[in-house]
Amino acid sequence: RLGDTRTRKANIRIIASTNKNLKELIKQGQFREDLYYRLSVVKIHLPPLRDRKEDIPMLISHFIEKYSRKYSRRIKGITSEAVKLLLSHDFPGNVRRSEATKAWRQRYWVYTEPHFGESLESLV
Repeated sequence: RLGDTRTRKANIRIIASTNKNLKELIKQGQFREDLYYRLSVVKIHLPPLRDRKEDIPMLISHFIEKYSRKYSRRIKGITSEAVKLLLSHDFPGNVRRSEATKAWRQRYWVYTEPHFGESLESLV
């Protein structure tokens, strides 16, 4: 409780992420060192999508399933040209930003039968 002087037990977990160099911010006096070490108990480094191109087929499958449910449509796949474009894209932001782009939502989704019967695995 805010302002309480008694110690209370709490069982909490905090998940925090940043794209900043916190050690550098500590040196500059812009981030508290004690907070850094409390938050750094378990570190998970997740490289940006542009460095994990092998995840793109899995993300395509995820978004196909997601938008099939959302729009009550039977989305079976995307064209091989679309897969090639996605694999060659630089993805400057995170996955959420990428999902919001026209590349994911509008230009590449095919709301019909699979392109020439190709499976996703055969397209990459």
